[in-house]
Amino acid sequence: LRLTMFAKDWLAFLQADEPRCIQIGEIDSIIRDHLVARTTVVHIERSYVLKILTKHRLKLEELWLIEATIRHGIALEDKSKHITFIHEHPAGTDQHFQATIKATANNGEIYVCTFHRLRPGERRRRLRQAKIIRGLLNEKGQLSCPSCAVGTPTPPT
Repeated sequence: LRLTMFAKDWLAFLQADEPRCIQIGEIDSIIRDHLVARTTVVHIERSYVLKILTKHRLKLEELWLIEATIRHGIALEDKSKHITFIHEHPAGTDQHFQATIKATANNGEIYVCTFHRLRPGERRRRLRQAKIIRGLLNEKGQLSCPSCAVGTPTPPT
């Protein structure tokens, strides 16, 4: 399952009565196992998309970054059944985004529960304090984060 939603797709979803949630991407099995989920498919609810657009002041044209952040971001351990991803905007704008997903307790489905821009200090603090589950591998196979300025953590075992 590889989905890329464009602004027109998001708009159609927001204007339709059904469904109340949609699939926006997929996580790898390492993340699924860490969440103790039964699926790798990630969903988002219409109500949360509206919140992203209003409270977090993102634009329809930026919503594709949710899936990109989950797919390519550094995965950090969060509270129980939650994983947070931090990702730099691919256009090199020096903007960083945070997406958090959670597994539901009753049936193990996965939903986006947070998506917003990060201030530089927030990004650095989160990366320093959290356990990295999945990061970027450099040419030596070591976990690294080239733009994070937090050093090179050791890969999880």
